[in-house]
Amino acid sequence: MTMIEKVRSLLVRHFYEMKWHTILLSLLIYLVVSWILLWLCGEWEIVGNVDYFYWIVVTASTVGYGDLSPVSLSGRMVTSLFVIPVGLGIFGLTIGRVAAYVSHQWRKGMKGLKALDYHDHVLVIGWHSDRTIRLLKLLLREIDTHADAKHLALCVRA
Repeated sequence: MTMIEKVRSLLVRHFYEMKWHTILLSLLIYLVVSWILLWLCGEWEIVGNVDYFYWIVVTASTVGYGDLSPVSLSGRMVTSLFVIPVGLGIFGLTIGRVAAYVSHQWRKGMKGLKALDYHDHVLVIGWHSDRTIRLLKLLLREIDTHADAKHLALCVRA
């Protein structure tokens, strides 16, 4: 197996798993490569000051305000063939990963799989259709009257 095939295999495996460090490393490489390419094209107004980060975010997300833009033909080509397409891909990966994480956390909460970090709480175990609601209302009223508010946890099985 050649070196290029090994690197390709490693990249495919990391992108398939889509871990946070892979996305962050890709973002860092993208920012550096974009800067170097624009510097080689002579786009000093973009890469020469702190506006580069602003420009790359606005351009890669295709918002494109137009206040900064490449002036040379090679700078425009780098922007249209590398900065925008690769930036959109990384932007999509990041948004997809964040959405998946939020969705996973929401499902864990709905299934009752999140950890309870209650200290000094009241635990009610079981459910009786006639009595439990009345008991919970009484407990909540009593908790509201005390200065040191406790948490109430109801543990039932469907």
